[in-house]
Amino acid sequence: MNIIWSLFWHTNAFTFSFSVSYSVLNKKAKRLNSGEWKRLCIGEEMVHGPKLLLIDEPTTDLSLVETSILLTCFREMVNQDRTVVASMHQPSAEAFKLFDTVYLLSKGRVIYHGNAASAATFFTASPFQYNMTGYTNPVDFIVDISSLAITDSKGDIVDSSLLENYYMQGEFYSKLHARIKGKINEATATSGSVDNIVGMYGGNNVSRNSNMDDQMEKGKNVDESMVLSFDIDVEGHQIPKKGSSGNVKPYAGLPTIVIGVILFVKDIFTCNNNHSIPNVFRMMLLIFQRNFLSLFYRYELIIASFVAHILLACLFGWLMGNSSDITALYNVTSLFAVGSLFLIFSNVLFAFFMYNNHQVYLKEYSRGLYSNTMKWWAADYLLWLLRALNGLIFCLVVWGITDLPTNEDQFGYAIAAFMVFMLVCHGLAECVISIAPNLVQAYISLTGLSFTNFLFSGLFLKFQSLPNWMGPWVPSLSMIRWNLQGNFINIYQDAFPATKTGFSPYAILLRLFGWGGKTKWFCFQCLIVLFCVYRGVNFFTCGVSAILRKGGRKMRM
Repeated sequence: MNIIWSLFWHTNAFTFSFSVSYSVLNKKAKRLNSGEWKRLCIGEEMVHGPKLLLIDEPTTDLSLVETSILLTCFREMVNQDRTVVASMHQPSAEAFKLFDTVYLLSKGRVIYHGNAASAATFFTASPFQYNMTGYTNPVDFIVDISSLAITDSKGDIVDSSLLENYYMQGEFYSKLHARIKGKINEATATSGSVDNIVGMYGGNNVSRNSNMDDQMEKGKNVDESMVLSFDIDVEGHQIPKKGSSGNVKPYAGLPTIVIGVILFVKDIFTCNNNHSIPNVFRMMLLIFQRNFLSLFYRYELIIASFVAHILLACLFGWLMGNSSDITALYNVTSLFAVGSLFLIFSNVLFAFFMYNNHQVYLKEYSRGLYSNTMKWWAADYLLWLLRALNGLIFCLVVWGITDLPTNEDQFGYAIAAFMVFMLVCHGLAECVISIAPNLVQAYISLTGLSFTNFLFSGLFLKFQSLPNWMGPWVPSLSMIRWNLQGNFINIYQDAFPATKTGFSPYAILLRLFGWGGKTKWFCFQCLIVLFCVYRGVNFFTCGVSAILRKGGRKMRM
């Protein structure tokens, strides 16, 4: 036995607000009880103002007061011309009064579909003459009928098939039947045949070679949900067929990434009336505030990042030892390269947090809450600040436990370079996570790109040994190369002047690594350029991945 209470209500504006319990306002989702979690999930679906809300058992695990508040919110949505469809078992009499339409099933058969207030009368006035005496709640009465727990006037249990036949002879069903036939004829005139419509909308209960109209005339089971799927939407407009504008179908045959780019460019130039200037700034402020609080309440992650970078700096500071000795020149440079590699690896600490934030963005974008541009501008600035502070702490600890130069110019450059380097690392992680189909692939990709940056730093693969088509530009994409080269020039440019014979270990290493002809500030500017490039790539990849998800596709790495 299955009973579905359906609330069919319709909309144009969405301006209601619902109360928030301050006892759960600052709770983490994982610490909510079942009732609070239920309210959170429902609120998440309601907050973006959907035109159609489908919800199963919304009052489960809720108290009477919470149930009343929730159903009142649903009623207010309906009063503002929205559509709400909810399935409920044993609703209270007060809740039942809020329903407009009831869809009642018994053993999988439809035994009533119509006005909620007329449901009890429908059965008492039937040939079976059910007696409602002893029932104070009409819900209990019709539930007992659907579950075959009540007898008719003759003392017999009426089978579900008989109740279904009686319903199908009623006026409501006749009107519904005529409406469905009209829509089928209308769709047939445009698509060519009923068979095409059935195949297009997945009607598995109807043979492709059968006549749907004949089946309906004979009272056979027809998948009405399939028929109504190309009916009309909540605003009375005909639903477009699959493959029409707004779906990815017209671009079938093209690579997924090409489809994403096309739709992303179209989305940028599409005007959205909801995105007025006041709404844009308000939404950006909300996104920024949420990002800030999301990271602020994860103090364990913040503390872990600081501890990890302090330990990493202590390790490399201890391994460096005496950095002023000319014999340690190559070793110190190598350790700086490995240290930069491990700083990129530190993105793994934040990958889970960033991946979850991106999934939230994809879901909210698909619901039309805000655009990719809003999300890009209202970025997670607190996380950027944290990553820059991680670079600052690493630099301070390394310089504090070694004898590296501490004059104002050299020390200031080192701090600035490491902070910008950490921002570039974070930009790379954002790009990877925005296109990763799952968290595992995000981890794998971050690791692979980290080693790629390391190999092209000039310390191991010499630029001269690369193919002609790679040599001029591939090493320039390595953030480790620019951080390492800038700090090498910053520390050792004046530390080992050339001897009388013209021998200079500094100049020799520059030629060996392929770093000649550059200044430390040129390297610093290259880090800034890489950061800007990654931000631009992140804008593009976030937009494309969101568009593809909205169209039912996924990016593949």
